[in-house]
Amino acid sequence: MPTPKPDRLSLWDNAKFVLMTLVVIGHFADTYESSSALLRGVTLFLYSFHMPAFILISGLFCKSAVQSRDFPLKKAAAYLKLFLLVQILIYIAVKLTVYPPYELRLLTINTAAWFGFALFAFYALTWIIGGVKGRYTLPAAIAISCFCGYLENLGDFLVLSRILVFYPFFLAGYLTPLDRIAALLERRVLKYASAVFLAAIASAIYLSGVYSESSYSFLMSLFRGRFSFGTITAAPFAPAVPWFAARGAHLIFSAAMTLAVFAVIPAGASFLTKLGQRTLSRSTPSTCRCFTRCGR
Repeated sequence: MPTPKPDRLSLWDNAKFVLMTLVVIGHFADTYESSSALLRGVTLFLYSFHMPAFILISGLFCKSAVQSRDFPLKKAAAYLKLFLLVQILIYIAVKLTVYPPYELRLLTINTAAWFGFALFAFYALTWIIGGVKGRYTLPAAIAISCFCGYLENLGDFLVLSRILVFYPFFLAGYLTPLDRIAALLERRVLKYASAVFLAAIASAIYLSGVYSESSYSFLMSLFRGRFSFGTITAAPFAPAVPWFAARGAHLIFSAAMTLAVFAVIPAGASFLTKLGQRTLSRSTPSTCRCFTRCGR
């Protein structure tokens, strides 16, 4: 049986379908979370990893474009064009059906189109620093992610907050060889440990009451990465923890959750593989279209 091409590994097609399904469930739960503590728990669990996982996959498969001598204009511009298209379509839909005074804002991005613009920025940033060794760039990206929340005006303008908060996941994907992470995820011990870890986290969320209103608001604000620290409603335990440490803990936890989710997803070709290929094609337009639709 021929070896699958690096850009069509079954694991990642399976992962894309599974993640897309979980995103739909997560956004449904988020929409109705006010009516159910259980739905708040589901939302917390899924939001802890779904965007980092998508961003990591995007970084894993950006290597050929980013490593070229010339700026990957075609690739980056495709994400930018999709962002503009989705933003305009959302504007038309909202203005005609929900809120006629709604204004089109291209620089302040608070819609699902943010992910398309973020991918454009991720590609540009990675191409700019591509010549610098990862042992310098990744720690720097993590430090910026942890401390950028102290900038009071950081938020939806040019999606700066989310770009800076989530960029370490994209950069980590770019720096990680596909064969290395695939070999890691094939280890049976990791699969069993990941299943236990995910079950333990789900149980802890359900049993601890961490999805109470104040804790839920605090954790969701961290997981979304959307606002500065000054605008986040603090949970009762938050003042005891420096904000940069809270963000660092968020990054570590989301990375662990992402790795665990990838580990428990089947790696072999199956019906999930075909669904993943159809649902989230690796072609730029399809990927951005699906991601921006669910990347709230």
